[in-house]
Amino acid sequence: QILKEGCAPVCTPKGPDAGVTMRGSASKLILVGTAPKFLIEGDLSRYQKMKIVEQQNPQNITVLSISSRTSLVTWPSELKPLKLNSTYGIVLTGVGGSLPLPKTFQTTAVKGDRKASSLVIVDLSDGN
Repeated sequence: QILKEGCAPVCTPKGPDAGVTMRGSASKLILVGTAPKFLIEGDLSRYQKMKIVEQQNPQNITVLSISSRTSLVTWPSELKPLKLNSTYGIVLTGVGGSLPLPKTFQTTAVKGDRKASSLVIVDLSDGN
């Protein structure tokens, strides 16, 4: 599953609570930048690729290589960023077949009061 909004701060309180950053969101929409990083928690030994599939145009697929030696997948500089204001799903592929993740994320511009993350957390710790 994709967990909420990665590490994006939702608000920074003022007054006596200044310096505390609140995390999480009431929104179910996961907002990320157009060149996100993916932190994968769990066993990656069965997967070698991560397919980022545009939901409005499923033929538009970006493939990232993943390694079982690291849990952080960064956006390669040679790839163009994802389309702005588009919704994407993730499918992990490898030796044992493919694993489509049930949640999606939407790309957005990171500016002003719009809170978005550059990090998507993928939790595979339940063995799936």
